[in-house]
Amino acid sequence: MNKVIIEGDAQVVIHALQLKERRNGHVQLLVDDAHSLYNLFEDFSFNFCFRDCNQVAHRLAKWAACSFTEEV
Repeated sequence: MNKVIIEGDAQVVIHALQLKERRNGHVQLLVDDAHSLYNLFEDFSFNFCFRDCNQVAHRLAKWAACSFTEEV
């Protein structure tokens, strides 16, 4: 896998990821985790999308959070 595209509907998080800016709190933890993986791939990008465009991912994440199985 050489190309990774991260899409999300949390605009503050996506914006912080795109600009590589430092923030305090929970957002910075996400930024740090994502950027630790950044150099493992040839092409790595972060894109904002509105929740309406992200319904499948949103429902899958909600299902996974409520699921007690390890199958996702």
